[in-house]
Amino acid sequence: MAGYFHFELIQYCEELYLIIFSEVMIFALLAFFVQTIVSNKFIGHGIVIGVFLLGVILDTGGLTDRLYMYGDAVPYTYSDMNGYGHFVQPLLWSTLLLLAWAVFSGVLAAWLARRGSETGLRTRLRAARQLFRRMRCFLPSRCLPRSAAALGTTTTRTS
Repeated sequence: MAGYFHFELIQYCEELYLIIFSEVMIFALLAFFVQTIVSNKFIGHGIVIGVFLLGVILDTGGLTDRLYMYGDAVPYTYSDMNGYGHFVQPLLWSTLLLLAWAVFSGVLAAWLARRGSETGLRTRLRAARQLFRRMRCFLPSRCLPRSAAALGTTTTRTS
């Protein structure tokens, strides 16, 4: 506050909402998936904390390959001269890849969520299979022929 007036609110929002928030969502969806699969909530908490700590342990041990460290985006730096510079594209693609896997595991966890009194994994897998069969109509490859038939646009072959 001591006379500083050049606040870069856009840069703060980019850092907070595009980078940090996506990393938090990746771990939140991992926790959602693990808590759905594991029957004991304390074991689920332990697994998620273990995944987080495993990344820190591997990083301090010198194993910094981003392919096997869950939720770890590409390292980047921000400079006043050129912003994020050449780090934008790798950061964007690695974040999108991690978010895609996290969303996939989140959807899978929603399908496998406990419903009713039966909490066994086989029962939930059967229920998820039935739910997938009911929702298969919403896939584009299934809906296009049905919508074309509903509109009366049938294709006839003329020779």
